[in-house]
Amino acid sequence: MKSIYKFCLILIGLGGIISCKKSPDKMLPANPAVDLYVAGYIRPANSNYIAAYWKNGTLVTLGDSSKTSSVTAIAVVGNDVYAAGYVLNSKNIAIATYWKNGVQTFLSDTVSGSIADAIVVQGDKVYISGTSFNPQVSYGGGDEATYWLNGVAVQLPDHLTGSEGYSIAINGNDVYVAGTIDDEACLWTNGARSTPVTGQLMSNIVAVACDGANVYMAGNTIPTSVYTATFWKNGVSILLGNSTEYSYTSAIALQGTNVFVSGVTAGNSQNTLSAVYWKNGQLIRLTDGSTLANAAGIAINGSDVYVCGNMSNHAVLWKNGQVSTISSTGTISTMALVPRM
Repeated sequence: MKSIYKFCLILIGLGGIISCKKSPDKMLPANPAVDLYVAGYIRPANSNYIAAYWKNGTLVTLGDSSKTSSVTAIAVVGNDVYAAGYVLNSKNIAIATYWKNGVQTFLSDTVSGSIADAIVVQGDKVYISGTSFNPQVSYGGGDEATYWLNGVAVQLPDHLTGSEGYSIAINGNDVYVAGTIDDEACLWTNGARSTPVTGQLMSNIVAVACDGANVYMAGNTIPTSVYTATFWKNGVSILLGNSTEYSYTSAIALQGTNVFVSGVTAGNSQNTLSAVYWKNGQLIRLTDGSTLANAAGIAINGSDVYVCGNMSNHAVLWKNGQVSTISSTGTISTMALVPRM
């Protein structure tokens, strides 16, 4: 999975336990213009995490307390809600899973292990990207970037120490999968790999999106000594962060010529996380760092900017910078926005 993003969520979870900072208390308001879906998991007391999503603030559970599960991606087409993620089996091995209108489907066998990280639906085709694991290979070397088309796995080989597929986008007949290969940022186009960053270990691409002939990506690089949020347009990189603080990206959204990227910034000790997003490279802070927070996903409707994330151990949503609570027992990793007709 997105190891940097998971690290941020762990810190935020710990921060909610040990911090006495003020928690968000404004509940999600009704919005007549759009339907908002945010997804992740809920944390029942003394129970396993349960995969879930919220539609306009109303909780819909997908898993149950017998097994740990989580949603990492969500897509909505018409009346159908698709979610992708994983379920842990009895041996605590993650199994890539997707749900359509609540019906669960495993994408791989329940022995080797796998995780789904992104989902795109076009017509009758469901594309899901993620990672397949080979438990017979030493740590990392058995990881293989994979995408599934209507449940059939397409593995993306040609690696030495492992690869992971974090995001997927479709443009006509072209399938783009973004992630890492041998610990470097990588993009596969119809299975052919390209590495926009060379010589920087631990770089990655966490999001890819297409607009016409243009391919946009968001990820993280280490140009100096700290992780730095980075954006690419057609392979040309632009640093979003700077060398004075750590910064990480989580998602990307396009609107005309505008490019929005969500993520976090951190102090040099990485123990103060602030939820942020960038619009055309300009940093916009959603929190001030006084409490642990992250921005997990971003969506645009007209002049409104929606960002989902987590703050003080609460699942939250920002609309144009104003925060609302979605759940006091939930953790969010993704979102989808559907304008109402």
